[in-house]
Amino acid sequence: MQIIINAGGSGTRLWPLSTKSKPKQFNSIIDNEELLIKTLKRIPFSINHSQLWITTNVTYNTVVKELIKSDFENVNVLLEPSRRDTYAAVLAHSAVVASKTTRNETLIYLSSDHYINPLIDLNNFQHTLDIVDNAIKMNHFPIILPATKPAYPATGYGYIKTKSQKDFTINPVLEFKEKPNLSQAEQFIRSGEYLWNLGYFAFNFETLSELIKELDPQSYIAIENIYKKGFIDESDYNLIPKNSFDFAVLEKTSNLGTIDMNISTWDDIGNYQSVYNYIKNPTQFIEIGGEGNKAKLTTSKPIAFVGVSNLLVVENENGIIIVDPNNLDGIKSVSEMFDKE
Repeated sequence: MQIIINAGGSGTRLWPLSTKSKPKQFNSIIDNEELLIKTLKRIPFSINHSQLWITTNVTYNTVVKELIKSDFENVNVLLEPSRRDTYAAVLAHSAVVASKTTRNETLIYLSSDHYINPLIDLNNFQHTLDIVDNAIKMNHFPIILPATKPAYPATGYGYIKTKSQKDFTINPVLEFKEKPNLSQAEQFIRSGEYLWNLGYFAFNFETLSELIKELDPQSYIAIENIYKKGFIDESDYNLIPKNSFDFAVLEKTSNLGTIDMNISTWDDIGNYQSVYNYIKNPTQFIEIGGEGNKAKLTTSKPIAFVGVSNLLVVENENGIIIVDPNNLDGIKSVSEMFDKE
C-alpha cells in the first residue's frame, strides 16, 4: 500500500491564513499544527515513511521540505511541473509511484486539508485503509472511494449513492450527486443510501492505465512514458488535458466501489465557515452588546467586539480580515486583490 497525499491546492478562500506562496495545507489553520502534518500523523504507524508520498506543485517544494524535515523527512515528495488540475496530477503521480514500486501496488489518495478528530475516528480511518488495500489487491473493484455518512444536510459537498450497508463493507457506487440543494440533501440523509464524497480514491496503476487506455488514448501514452522514465517529463505531462479526475475518470467508469469509513468528525477545512467552528478565542477578548464573535490572532493585543454578533476576525502577518462566516462570497476577490505574490 502506498499513501499519496494531495497537497497542491491554493486555498484562496482562507486569506490571509492561506496565500499563493503558502496555501492552507502548509499552515496551522484551526489550531497550532499544520493541516499537512495532521494528515501525515493520521497514517497508520505500520506504514513506513517510504510508503508515503506528498504531491504538490513545484512552486511549493521548499515549503514542503521545510515543513516535514523534523518528523517526516523521509517521506517522498512528488512535484507537478505546472498546474493542470487533478486529472493530470493523479495520472502522472500514479505512474511515478508505480515505477518506484510495482504496477499492482495499491495507491490510496487522500487530501491534505481535511480534519478528523484522532481521539474519536483514528481507528476507523486506519482500519478502512487496510480494508481498501485488501479489496484492491483482490480486484473487487477497479476504483474504490472511501466515504462517510453525512453528518448534516450539507449543500456544498458531493454525495455518493450506494445501497444501505454494514460497517466497513464495500458496495457499488450507484450514482454521484454534486452539491444538492437543502431539500435534496435532507432527502439523501433520510434515505440512508448516500455518503459524503470525501475526494479519496484507491486503485492500482495497472487498472488505472487500462481505464485510461479506453477513455483517453493520448493520456495513456503520456502516463506510460512517465512510468518508463520514472519521473514527470513536462512534455509528457502537457499531453494530459486539464480536467478533474472526477469528471475525466470517476464519472465515466462503471463498477466503482465505495466504503463508509464510519468517521463522525470529518471536515473539509475549505472556508471560514468551517474554521469558525474550531476557533478558541484569545485570553484578551471581550464582546459587549453582541455574541458569537470569534478571533484568531497572531498578536497578544486585546480585541473587543461591540454591538456586533457572529463575526470572525483573523489577523496575521499577511493582513486582517473581518468576515461573517455565513456570507463568504467575496473572500476570493479579497484574495485576488491583496495576494499577488
